[in-house]
This record gives sequence, C-alpha cells and structure tokens, in this order.
Amino acid sequence: MKHGDETGWRNDGQNGAGWLFGTTDTAIVRFRHSRSGKVAQQVCGQDQLPGVLVVDRYNGYNKAPCNSPYCYAHLLPDVQDWEQEFPDREEIKTFVQTAAPLLAEAMKLRSLPSNDDEFYRRAATTKTEIIKIMNSEANHFGSQHIQNIFRDNSQR
Repeated sequence: MKHGDETGWRNDGQNGAGWLFGTTDTAIVRFRHSRSGKVAQQVCGQDQLPGVLVVDRYNGYNKAPCNSPYCYAHLLPDVQDWEQEFPDREEIKTFVQTAAPLLAEAMKLRSLPSNDDEFYRRAATTKTEIIKIMNSEANHFGSQHIQNIFRDNSQR
C-alpha cells in the first residue's frame, strides 16, 4: 500500500504544489510548479504497479499506473460535514450516523490484532455495509452527493 497526497505550495510568490508519495518505510517528496497528473505519472512510472495507491479524490492520480482507492480519512470529514450543515434534517443525521462509523471501522481494520481470515471476514462485512448505505434510497442532496462518490467510482 502506498499513499499519495498533494497540496498547494507558494515559493517566491509563484504557485506550485508539494507532492508526497509514501509507504511505511519510504517517502518521495516532489515540489513542482504544476499540480498536473504528470507528476504522479513521473513518480510512479509507466508500468503497472502492484498494490494500491490510496489517494484523495484529485483526478491527477488517475495517471498513476496502479489501482487507486479513495482515502476514507479524506471522505469521513466530508460525510460528517453534512450533519453539521443540516443538523435538523433527520435523513442526513441518519445517513451520517450510519456511514461515518462504517468508514471509521474500515480505516482501523488494518491496525486490529487479527489473523488473515478474521481481517478478510471483517473487511467483507464492512464493505457490504458501506455499499448498502451508499446504494440506499436518499432524497437529500447531501446524502446523494456522498452516495454518488461511491456509486460513480465503485472501482475505488
């Protein structure tokens, strides 16, 4: 598993971006004048990489030659923000109170002391529940917005 992230970076009054690609024991940092996906492609190369590159939803990572699931740590605050924005909407409250714990559960699975069988069983159960809530019927645009991230990017 690899992680990628980028952020805007000003240097001597010029816009640019700071990029980080990392694993548990390696970090590659690039400062570029561009936030273009070409940076991800340059760092990751042309050949398909094993494993995954966990990313936020920035399309620049689409040029990286590997599977790129979305980072739940980036998605979770987006989900929780809807409840803050619409505290009196029961649908939003129910959606957030169901989806947020599932995303948190998915994030902590790797750190739980368990064997492979237990890990994969719990991961499959959590994934099934996330898919269920993301495919449930929603009327509020806030719920639909989050659901559409999952629906439109199911491969991630």
